[in-house]
Amino acid sequence: MLPPEKRHDDFVSFVNDNWLTLQIRGGNAKPSTVAFYEYMSKTITEYFQGAVLQEISPADIQRFFTYLRTEHKSKLGKPLSPKSIRHQYVTLNVIFEYAEKQEMIAKNPMKKVDAPKKDKKPVDAFTQEQAARFFQLHPSCSLEFRCILQLLITTGFRRGECIGLKWGDLDKAASTISVERNVTYNPWDGVTVSTPKTANSVRTIPIVPATLHLLQQFKQETQKRNPGTILKSAFIFPAEGDIFAPRDPSSIPRRVRKMMAFQISPPMI
Repeated sequence: MLPPEKRHDDFVSFVNDNWLTLQIRGGNAKPSTVAFYEYMSKTITEYFQGAVLQEISPADIQRFFTYLRTEHKSKLGKPLSPKSIRHQYVTLNVIFEYAEKQEMIAKNPMKKVDAPKKDKKPVDAFTQEQAARFFQLHPSCSLEFRCILQLLITTGFRRGECIGLKWGDLDKAASTISVERNVTYNPWDGVTVSTPKTANSVRTIPIVPATLHLLQQFKQETQKRNPGTILKSAFIFPAEGDIFAPRDPSSIPRRVRKMMAFQISPPMI
């Protein structure tokens, strides 16, 4: 292999054919991570089209971030948020770290580029009145949605972990439920099932009696709709029409927002 000072690798080819193919798609990255880097790298490769990997300097990268802040627009015609710009920074850093590791560049130029500042937003929490209204409405929801809300409120599950639960994960005798998988969605792969976010996320936790009672009720309801079916390997909250397929986890916040908009904070008439 030629030393970095004698190489002239096309940057876009390196990103698409080397980094994405070997490091990201060919590694152990989760589908959601692969989708994230594929999406982020599109803006990067569009900007650096025709550039040589070894010739991209910290100043070139600074100009890229200036372009993102002042000229680049999203598909909706809006400027990128500080969070999106920071995601671009992270992606570029991973790209150049890999190039440095492969001895294709002498030094990662990102080490001389300051990270964009984080966008600090206030927490959009319920007011005391909205919270009271939320819990008043809870019993009026469908049994399935009540189970979802009860699990999220009492266990701290991520929504993908909640959607990834199967009936075999529920231990009625021990009053516990186990998290062994996580469900994600992206436009390229659709709904996918993988392991939880980190190794420590695989866990078994106790569930309160009220939650267990609701889940038992919902299991009986599910069994009635699927007579003769062994539910152990079925998803507790499955896709419509197939209890052995997971649903899109984004359906949870959409449903909560809908309930909040029309019942907790109704529009002014």
